[in-house]
Amino acid sequence: MRSLMLQVVAVTLLTGAAFAQTTPPAAPTLAAPPPPATAATPAPAPAPAAGPTKTEILWDEEAELVRGDHPLIWRRLKGNKRGSLKIVDEGGLWKISGRHQGQTPETKEDYVTIKGVITSITAGTFVINGEIEFFAAKMNKGAACRITGESRFFRRGNEQIWRLQDGANPCSGPKEALDVAFRPDQVAAQPKPTRTTPTPVPPKVAPPSPTVKQ
Repeated sequence: MRSLMLQVVAVTLLTGAAFAQTTPPAAPTLAAPPPPATAATPAPAPAPAAGPTKTEILWDEEAELVRGDHPLIWRRLKGNKRGSLKIVDEGGLWKISGRHQGQTPETKEDYVTIKGVITSITAGTFVINGEIEFFAAKMNKGAACRITGESRFFRRGNEQIWRLQDGANPCSGPKEALDVAFRPDQVAAQPKPTRTTPTPVPPKVAPPSPTVKQ
């Protein structure tokens, strides 16, 4: 009986060992895939420089003269009808635009244009920031020339024009005579010089000869 029990135990142990050997190993746990690489975000482009938002008015009387519509005169177009120029106040920023176009057969293709803003106005002077474009068929082999950035217009005393200062043409070299003139109503409002009768100058009298004592 005892030997029979030992045989049963032995068979049980052998069966467990065989089962343990035939049991498949557990499947390995797969690691999560790494996140995809993200492209580097480019640095934002620098913001463009902000332009003026308001015209600086340092002389009210001059500002009143500058505002409005004016004749524009390019001296290369002498003998042609004057051009026109407009200066308007848009929310505190004064904008300027104008054109003088040739009309004669020799100058019908020639022109000058102005476009920009007025940055400041003071006594006898206003400064614009923008572009002035000149075109003359006989200049720069028929190509337009441009002055960009700040340009200064100045008048002296009782003059009735503001003339472009330091207006050397970047293509032809010589200084351009470009004028913004008073409006007709401004010209009429200027006091006319009065002529006074000159005071007569007394004639010169020769001094008496000294008396010679005898």
